[in-house]
This record gives sequence, structure tokens and C-alpha cells, in this order.
Amino acid sequence: MKEAWNNPSDAARSRRADRFTPGAITVTIYSMYVQNGHRAGFWVQHRTWTSNCARVKSIGGQQSGKLPGDPPLYGNAEVLIQGFDVRSGRPIQLGPRLEMPEDRNYVIIAEPGWYRGTTEPSGAAKQ
Repeated sequence: MKEAWNNPSDAARSRRADRFTPGAITVTIYSMYVQNGHRAGFWVQHRTWTSNCARVKSIGGQQSGKLPGDPPLYGNAEVLIQGFDVRSGRPIQLGPRLEMPEDRNYVIIAEPGWYRGTTEPSGAAKQ
């Protein structure tokens, strides 16, 4: 069964996610963290988000390392994200906690071209 895409970039994002997830099996945010070398900092999009994406900042208070608890849900460890408009990079309200990290409708996307590292609060002094 073919999926209908709202625009060609949706299909491209899905193909990138399929390459990340062997056999195009949908996985949880926790599985994505493990597949990413036990590191946060990866980008996701939920299949219901039309123009939003999120960077996973930490899981269970960790940015790297093995997750506490047992797979596949790792004790439902808290997932912190930072939300953005996928096209412009404008920060949007998507969190800070991911409400259902066990949901299997997230896909990994490539880091957006507009992303320039962590955002600093306005007025922060640059070194």
C-alpha cells in the first residue's frame, strides 16, 4: 500500500528515516536513542506534525550513555525536546516533554540545514 505525501519533502524525510531504521520498522524514541549510539541530539518528526520537527535534547536526564531501566520502554524515562518549524527553524512550543515517547509514529529526520547548534537565551554574552 502506497502512502500519500503532502509534499515531496515528506517522502524524502521518510526515506531518510527508512535508511536509519533497517527494514522501515517503526520504533520508539528510546530505540532511536539506542540506534544513535546511545546519544541524544537527533531530530524527529511525528507523522501527524505537518510542519514541525523536534531535536531530542535528553532522555532520562542523559544526553549520552545507556538508558536506565529495561528495553523497550526503559521505565518510561522522560524525553526532553526542543520544537521547531521544519521550514524556517522558528522555535515552537512542542514540549519541553514528549508526552508519548512510546508512540511508534516518530521518524528520524536529517539535521535541518538552518540549525546552527544549541540556541542561547537572548542577551547571552558570546565568547
